[in-house]
Amino acid sequence: MTGSLDLPPLEADAVIHAAAITAAPEEVGLTPEGYFRANVEPALCLLEWAEGRRVIVLSSSAVFRATAPGPVTETMTPAPLGLYAVSKRALEYLLETLREQYGRDVLAVRLSNIYGPREMARRTRPRVSLVARLVTEALREGRVTIWRDDPPRDWTYAPDVGRALLALLDAPALRHVLYHVAAEQMLTPLEIAEIIRRRLPGVTLEVREGLSAEGESLTRRGMLSSARLRDELGFTRWTPFEEGIGAVIEWFGHAEAAP
Repeated sequence: MTGSLDLPPLEADAVIHAAAITAAPEEVGLTPEGYFRANVEPALCLLEWAEGRRVIVLSSSAVFRATAPGPVTETMTPAPLGLYAVSKRALEYLLETLREQYGRDVLAVRLSNIYGPREMARRTRPRVSLVARLVTEALREGRVTIWRDDPPRDWTYAPDVGRALLALLDAPALRHVLYHVAAEQMLTPLEIAEIIRRRLPGVTLEVREGLSAEGESLTRRGMLSSARLRDELGFTRWTPFEEGIGAVIEWFGHAEAAP
């Protein structure tokens, strides 16, 4: 996409930009430069088109190359590595400049690990969440395979993200350009598997010793802190994980049963 965003005049008070490519460049047939452009240029066009409106651009905890266990706040300095992470951080810098120097009503929202119903792989996002993978394995094969020592990750139920974004849109004014939207619910894959088994009693657990390759490569072991969102807007509407995964199991169960 180049130039201005070709959209007709719309009666809109605010815009949320959530489009991104999480597949690797080679998976979508792009050069590294083309991949960066594909993740950044649509946001640039949208920001130009939406001038005068509040704009929320979704970012990611991927801007942190690594985090130690414990709360990760908006004041901590990111160190992105990788095209997706660098493109997200570049947009965060742009939004800060537009807000501070040009008075634009723009902000970034960082998300971490998201799960929920209706999660599906597609060309630009070929890998679904660990939760979706474990639930699908349980329903299709009657078992869940996990590694005992895989570290915990923080999980947020997708519909809660929507509610938090609405709270940010409805606020008359916002004090910051960056907010973490995260439920602060840390669970290991083993804990998730045990919850799945409670929901699906016929499922067996295959617990392997040590770390999986995914667990070994996990460098972001902290938890995004949503204290800023809570303190400024009073937002606390986070769905308990066991309730959220129940909705995921129900949706995937219907999807698996469909002809």
